[in-house]
This record gives sequence, C-alpha cells and structure tokens, in this order.
Amino acid sequence: MNRYQTFLFAVIIILIGCGASDDIEYAYPQLELKLAPGISQQALNVNRIEVTVVGTGFAPIVQEFSPQSNERRLDVSLFIPLDATVLRVEVFEIDDSGEERAAFRGESRLEELDATNPKITVLLNPVTHLNLTTSKTELTVGEIFAVEISVAEVTNLFAVTLEVIFDNQRLAPVDILAGPFFGTNPILFDDRGLSETTNRLGIAIAQRGGSTGVTDSGIAAVVNFQATAPGSATIRVAQKTESDVFALQQPSGEVIADFERLAEFLTRASVTVNVR
Repeated sequence: MNRYQTFLFAVIIILIGCGASDDIEYAYPQLELKLAPGISQQALNVNRIEVTVVGTGFAPIVQEFSPQSNERRLDVSLFIPLDATVLRVEVFEIDDSGEERAAFRGESRLEELDATNPKITVLLNPVTHLNLTTSKTELTVGEIFAVEISVAEVTNLFAVTLEVIFDNQRLAPVDILAGPFFGTNPILFDDRGLSETTNRLGIAIAQRGGSTGVTDSGIAAVVNFQATAPGSATIRVAQKTESDVFALQQPSGEVIADFERLAEFLTRASVTVNVR
C-alpha cells in the first residue's frame, strides 16, 4: 500500500474537547473542509492535516492528524476556546519523490462560538495557484478595464506561459503589460490571434537573465480589455487540459516542481464582468 491515502472532499470533522482548562470556556463545533468554489473536485493524496486555532488569551492550539483511506468523517481531539478568532487548516501531500509538501490551505474567522454545536466551514485553496482579478465588474460599453494575472507562493519561477480565453462578442483586448513579479524589465511576448482564433490570447513572460527564479507571490501580467457590447462576459485562463502552452517554468526550462499535480485543481483563474 502507498505511504499515503486517497482523500476526498468535503470532509466532516467532529472536534471533541479534551485537556481543557477550567479557566476557559470552550465550544465543540463541527468542522467542514471543502475545496473552494471552482476548484476541481479531485482526489487528494493526503498525508497529514494540520488544524490551528488562534485567539486572545491563549497560545495557538495545533492539532495534526492523518486520515484513513476515503474517510469522510473524522474524530479529532481538539477544543475551541470561545475567545478564538481564527481557525486555520493546512493539508499536506506526499509528492512523487516521497517528500511531504503543503498542497492546500484555508482559514475561517470564528464568530458566535457560544452557539450550540456551531458549524465551521473552511474553504481550501491550492498553496501554489494562478488567479485573475479585475479592476471593475460592472461596466458600460466602451469602458476599458484591467485584468491582473497573479501567481501565489511559487518557488524558483522563471517564466509563465498561458492562454487567456475571453468572450470576443463583448470584449476586445487593448494591450498586455508585464506585472511587477519578474522585476522592472522582464521579457514579454503576446499573441492576440493565437492559432487563428479570435477569443484567445497567448502570453509568455519571463525573468530577464540570471540563473535563479523568483520565489514569491505577485502580479505576473496585466491585460486591458474594452467592453464592446452589453451582456455578461467571462475571462479565464485555459486549463492544462485545454492548452499545450500552459506551464510555470524554472530557469532550466523545466516545469516547476509539483505544478503538474496542482494544475489538476487550477480552475479558479477566471472572472466575470457585466456590461451595460
């Protein structure tokens, strides 16, 4: 049997009080872990889940546990003080080389813990991921707006290549700019008629020179669009299964470690705007 077990979301965890101090009041909530909306509901090769409770008047409470195969309901010995303010969850996988790495994490603000059997839901996002954000979601015809393409918590990143798919009946690209992630003078290439299609943009952006990639989070590129017709329009990054050019690369040209695995979950990179 593998060193790790396949784990499916959503997961219900029953938090059972133990070792509580007489000086602190506690709640014993039901904790629900879910992949955030838009994340592909793939099976996870989970090795360990870490739950941390943070609040005032007490040291952070940390609980680690390992799930069993396909387990949907877990009993965990953890107490939640009524003064707790945040609950954080981190999910760890074993990668193909046998090393453990953080794959997903999320947190929830804690409120009204004095309620009877409260329920806490934590939405989990990939630790390394791509995301789109827009400067405006409500537009008028003729208005120009920006869409930022961001990367989060990548290691040794040298280049990003991807395709942006957009509604060409309602939107038209104006220009494509480099973001600050790769410094002040990165290499930027764009193809506005990718494969002779009119609803895709090809974008490649890379660090200029050097043998070490960037380890950080930030904006890799910005695409400015103009609203051309009324209606709802979606802009998104083509997933790995849709695009041969989709990759995050190291200085050697190799895809960054573990990105192929995380690309399976990469479906959140989209935004929707409404044009009036």
